[in-house]
Amino acid sequence: GQLKVAPEHTQKNVLDIINKPDISIFLEFEKKFKYYSKLCGKEQYLISYFISAYPGTTLNDAIDMAVFLKKHNIRALQINDFLPAPGEYATAIYYTGIDPITKRKIYVPKKEIERKMHRALIQYFKKENIPLIIKALKIAKRTDLIKFFIRS
Repeated sequence: GQLKVAPEHTQKNVLDIINKPDISIFLEFEKKFKYYSKLCGKEQYLISYFISAYPGTTLNDAIDMAVFLKKHNIRALQINDFLPAPGEYATAIYYTGIDPITKRKIYVPKKEIERKMHRALIQYFKKENIPLIIKALKIAKRTDLIKFFIRS
C-alpha cells in the first residue's frame, strides 16, 4: 500500500544539478497514482523522499520548496541531509563551489545553522521547527510568510 518515490527537490535550479526532471512530472505521477488507486479500490500512499541542503540550494530555494510542499500538502518524513560522498558529482560541487562541467559558481549551504533551517523548512508541519522556520524567513527577508507557516 505504499510506494516510495524520490522527487528529492522542488526547485528547478537544484533539480537540474541533481539531473532530475521538473517537479511537475512528480505532480502528474501523483495525480495518476491517486486516480488509478481509487479506480482499483485500493488505499495506497506515496512516500516522498527529499534532500535538504543539497549543493545549489539557497535559503530562498529552501523556503520556496517549503511553500510548495505545504501548498501541495506534502508532509515529507523521508529526508536526507546532504552529506558529501566520495566520487559523487555533488561532492565535487560541495567542496569546490563550482560545477565541474559548466565551471559556474554554485552556492553550497555548509553552515550547520543553515543546514538545520533547510531541514526544518522541509518539515514545516512539525511544531518544534517553527523557531528555525521563523529565523530562516527573517534572514531571507520573507517575513510575509510567517503566518503561512504558523497557521494550522
